[in-house]
Amino acid sequence: MRKEVKRRMTRENFNREGWTWGVAYELKGECALQYLEQREVSLGGYCTTVTTFHPREPGHTPFPVLLYLATAASSEWAGQAPLHEIASQVIQSSGPSGHNVEYVLRLAEFMRLHVPEGYDEHLATLETLVRLRIKENNMCLNTLMGEGGNHHHHNDINNQQQQQQDQQQQQDQEPMERRDTFQFSTNLPPKKLRCLNV
Repeated sequence: MRKEVKRRMTRENFNREGWTWGVAYELKGECALQYLEQREVSLGGYCTTVTTFHPREPGHTPFPVLLYLATAASSEWAGQAPLHEIASQVIQSSGPSGHNVEYVLRLAEFMRLHVPEGYDEHLATLETLVRLRIKENNMCLNTLMGEGGNHHHHNDINNQQQQQQDQQQQQDQEPMERRDTFQFSTNLPPKKLRCLNV
């Protein structure tokens, strides 16, 4: 299995001016923090810093959050590269959490749906190139997205719900079969037909 590629914000990039859009999660229990420390820092090569999170909704007070930053010290750090090379690497890379295709496409979808004002040309171009590489290599997008796999239980639930909605919608659109009814019949005047021998 190939290693998961990490191309996230570096400590050097972090100090520049600008916004990084994201979601803040509240961790409950010491075990959750220990798990993340093991997965992201010990195994993943990330470092941590505390920064201020500014909620998008008005009236919410900014609050401190723990942020994980990728570093070049990580064995999985891929460094800078042209987008076409990144796209080729994404379609070939996966890790314990899934395929990198899923990571890129779900991130791009999240940004489109939930943060349209945070348009990122780099991410949008990468998404297009990844989809192009998948098509060029005749790869199965559903498999790359973790659909049908046992390791993404939430995807299975979403797929089941989507299938049920599709079936219901199909049933709603199918014309009902008429049984023993004459509601659409009409009386036509009798006509005489002539046979012409031409």
